[in-house]
Order: sequence, then C-alpha cells, then structure tokens
Amino acid sequence: MEAKPPKIKVGTITLAVSLVLLGIGMLLYNFGGIKSPETVWRLWPLLLIGLGVEYFVRRAGRGEREIEFSLPSVILIGIFILAGITVMAVSNALQGLGIGGLIDHISFGDSHSHVKEWQSGPMAVDRGMALDIDNIMGEINLEPSTDGKLHVSARITGRAGSDAEARAVADAARVVIEKGQTTKIYTDSGEEALKNNRISSDLKIQAPPDLKINIENKMGRIASQNISGNLELTSSMGEINVENLRGDLKAYSKMGAINAVNTTGKADLGTEMGRINIQEPGGAVDAVTRMGEIELVSGNPLENDYRLDTTNGRIVFRLPEKSNLTVEAKTNHGRISGMGNGEDPAHNNAEKMVLGGGKGTARLITGNGSIEVVTY
Repeated sequence: MEAKPPKIKVGTITLAVSLVLLGIGMLLYNFGGIKSPETVWRLWPLLLIGLGVEYFVRRAGRGEREIEFSLPSVILIGIFILAGITVMAVSNALQGLGIGGLIDHISFGDSHSHVKEWQSGPMAVDRGMALDIDNIMGEINLEPSTDGKLHVSARITGRAGSDAEARAVADAARVVIEKGQTTKIYTDSGEEALKNNRISSDLKIQAPPDLKINIENKMGRIASQNISGNLELTSSMGEINVENLRGDLKAYSKMGAINAVNTTGKADLGTEMGRINIQEPGGAVDAVTRMGEIELVSGNPLENDYRLDTTNGRIVFRLPEKSNLTVEAKTNHGRISGMGNGEDPAHNNAEKMVLGGGKGTARLITGNGSIEVVTY
C-alpha cells in the first residue's frame, strides 16, 4: 500500500517571516531608527494578509497533497495579533488620560535618562489660601513645613535615545510657581518633551498649615502625611495615601488604591478600579468604587454616617461594640456575616444591626461580594 504524502501545513512560513520582521523592528527601535515600538505593533493586520496569501499560494501548488493550517503556528500568530490589538487599545486609553506617549517609552533595550534636582526658596503663603499642584507623570509627596513657609523641591528625569538628548530634555524642564489668590505649582516640560512624555517629575511639597490644597496627578502616586488643612486629591493612574490629616479629605483615583489613615474630618473617597482602605476615621465617610474591596477599621467607637458602596468587591467593617450606630448591609450576590444572623445567613441578602442608641448610620452595599462585620 502506497503511503500518503505528508500534509501541507499552512502558517509556518507566515510565523517565521513575522518573527524576522518583529525582530528587525525592535532592533531598529533600539538603535533609534523607529521612534516608537507602537509603529511595529500597528502592522499586525499584515499577519492576517500573510496567512491568507500563504494559504492560496500553497493550495495552488499542492498537487495531490492535502492542505491544512498548522495549529501551533496559527495560535502563535493569534497571540501576536492580540498583542497588537492590546497595545493599540492601551495606547488609545492612555490618550484619553493625557499620557498617550507612554508606550513610546516602554524599554525594549537600552534607555538613557538624566536626573536634575531642583529646589525653591521659602515662600510665604497666608493661612486659608489655596494651593494647586498639577503633575503629568511622577510622584507627589506632601508634608508640613517646619518654618511655616512653602517649600518645593523636584527630581526631574528626562528620557531619550542618548545621554546628550536625555540631559537636554531634563535641562529644558522647569518647575513653575505662580503666586496669587491661588498658588499654582506645575512642571513646564517643554513642547517636545511634553508631547512624547519624555519627562517625569517627582515633587516634594512642604506646606504651611491651614491651606486648601488641590493636587492632580495623571500618572503616579500621591502621598500626604501630617497635614493640617483640607485636601482634594485626584489621580488618573496611581494610588493615593493619606495619613494623619487634620481636615476634610476628598480623594478620587481612576485606577489605583486609596488609603486614608487617621483623618479627623469628612472623607469622600472614590475609585473606578482599586481598593479603598480606611483606618481610624474621625468624621463621616463616603467610599465608593466600581471594582474593588472596601475596608473600614476603627479602634474608637463610631457614631457618624458611613457609606461603603462597591459594585464588585467585598466589604469589611470592623468597629467596637460600644459604637453608637445603626448598621445596614445589603448584597445582591454574596454572604453577610457578623450581624447576628448565625453561621449560615441562608438566602438573606440584607441585614440590620443596632449598636448602642443607633445614632449614626453605616450603609454597606455591594452588588457582587460578601459583607463581613466584626465587632470587638
């Protein structure tokens, strides 16, 4: 019996060619021939074209042999296509956040950077005045000043394809302080550096007491310690950490956790995606997230109003039994525990518990997740 000739596998040539072209593209990027790796990933539709062309060419010359797609090759090509689509989707999302050039600076090889340190002199700012801080990329650290004056320091990092270019980018950037009824602080990166996100600026702000401080950071962490005054903090992508605040707090992060520890005033906290952690709140709390866990822990009795609301995520509420509070819990899909409902809450999705005289109200709401109440 005559053996059948081996089948023709379609996809192996397309895979081999795509690997060669991908390697050449990344090599050109590493040596400065291509400004952005995104340019390479934009070519992913060529994989589909190549796969189709290979099929028709090999089908035309198959003779008596059977033809089929090579499953491993098709899977790898599919992974490349998904990677290209993902890179483009992330790029478009970052454009919406104002940091669209971030992908240009993903390091696929050697990168060059230069750091410049900068520090202001002491500046007088009257109590009750407003302070606005705006940053595109980098960390912002806020702490109290020791002399009652405003101090600003910065660590500016420039990135480019060579040491000389990186130094030029960093040297072109400057921290701007505009005085007025509202004192404004921001980094002027220069047009080219700003367009390509070649600058990151880590700011350290030492502020006098009793200011109204507004901070907006598009990408990077915001941290505050031992501040006296009201804070409004916004981050497009990055966590927000606040400790020992004597004042009201309003914090929002599109993508990042929020940690509020030992705040004396009202705390208004919100995230699109990220965990919210509250410890030792001294005032009312309103915490809302679409996707993430919310936990509130207090060693002192609670008697204010508290709303912990998450669309997807569990809620943990820990408080002393001596609290003066009415606790209401509701979940659409999940278990409620610790509210006198026994070990098995059966199918109950709503519970209520009164501590002390029930002066304050705690509303714990989750669409998908468990609710755990712990009293001690």
